[in-house]
Amino acid sequence: MSNDDFLTRISEYTKETEIPIEKLFLDPNNPRFMSLRRRKVSAAKYLTEATITSTRKLMVDPKNGFDIAGMCSGFLAKGFIDGDEIIVTKIDGFDGYIVREGNRRVTAIKELISDERREATEKIRPGLCEELSEIPVTEVLQKDLTTDQVDEIIDQMLGIRHLNQCKQWSPYARGVSLYRKYLDYEKPQTKETFSWDNLRGEGVAKNFLEGLDPSLKDLIPRRGRRKISQDNSKNVLKTIRVMEQLDDIEGIYINKQYYSLFEELCVGATTQLREFLPVDENTFHLAWDAVEKVIDLCSLTSETREGAPIHNPQQWRYLSRILDERENEPPLIQTMLSKVMNGVSPEDVWAEREARRHTFTWATWLTELATLLTSAKMENIPRGAPRTKEVVSQMWTVLDELESRRG
Repeated sequence: MSNDDFLTRISEYTKETEIPIEKLFLDPNNPRFMSLRRRKVSAAKYLTEATITSTRKLMVDPKNGFDIAGMCSGFLAKGFIDGDEIIVTKIDGFDGYIVREGNRRVTAIKELISDERREATEKIRPGLCEELSEIPVTEVLQKDLTTDQVDEIIDQMLGIRHLNQCKQWSPYARGVSLYRKYLDYEKPQTKETFSWDNLRGEGVAKNFLEGLDPSLKDLIPRRGRRKISQDNSKNVLKTIRVMEQLDDIEGIYINKQYYSLFEELCVGATTQLREFLPVDENTFHLAWDAVEKVIDLCSLTSETREGAPIHNPQQWRYLSRILDERENEPPLIQTMLSKVMNGVSPEDVWAEREARRHTFTWATWLTELATLLTSAKMENIPRGAPRTKEVVSQMWTVLDELESRRG
């Protein structure tokens, strides 16, 4: 067998089956643990009590961001949803399997049916523990493969699902992967020499599924067998490039969880926002004065972004309304913008503006009335008409009321 011949016959090395949950063991070398575990756990220690306990603690600790509690809540509300595959490999000489993909789901299941929580689980959703006692998985078979070749098959399976967005991989991770592919495509670029090219972008977008061996395509759910579009890849690269640009500035904190914040700015921006915070359509970098504004608006000099006027993606939309000259006079725009740049949420600034606009005052009423009457000529008014007399009478009543209040 050639070095990579096995990759063209992946379906021969996989099988779908159902396995009791107690025979599934979390992967102690889960890639998610790269920054949490100093060194890899040897295969001989996979089933020790210390490894099993420490791996579970890493998964359920809220500080690590795996949101096991949220997944448990989802199962309690909806039951187990057999969506993306749970991929496992057999443990040599033992009736058990290591979870290579799906560790969060398996952790949540184990938590729900644990001795401590089983009674509460059944009370909230009767029958769920039985439903979760045995779950569908895809096993990657060793057969004549080396351990490294098994890992390559799993990487290939996960990679194509991730890149095709069949799995809910983080948008930032998908974006970084697409960015690297764009830089490496045909004539390689670097981040310093990056420039957008429609043909290059189209080539990268098409390259996700074209040329795949049919046996590998069979592993992709039918609903996922779609190409990403050129526009989609362009939007992703814009977001990643802006985040990279900001991350390169000393003293600035950029977190991968900010992806949606910058995606709204780069992709969902209105004309007003694009003019206020322009992004170069060739390099996908913010103009320098825009960089300073974004840093201030998002409080990127603070690791916690405390006090940021723009604290979620929706806030950009309120800033856009503030900047819209169709709704606001230039002096008012400058007043509102000054408040935002000084730390007030654009949503709060806009709410204040709306409240003021909808508050009735005699001054507002008289100003609008004067504006209306200025355009009316007396010779065009049918003074003898009954309706005219009625309106004039009402006006005199209002004036008399105002006069009495002034006195």
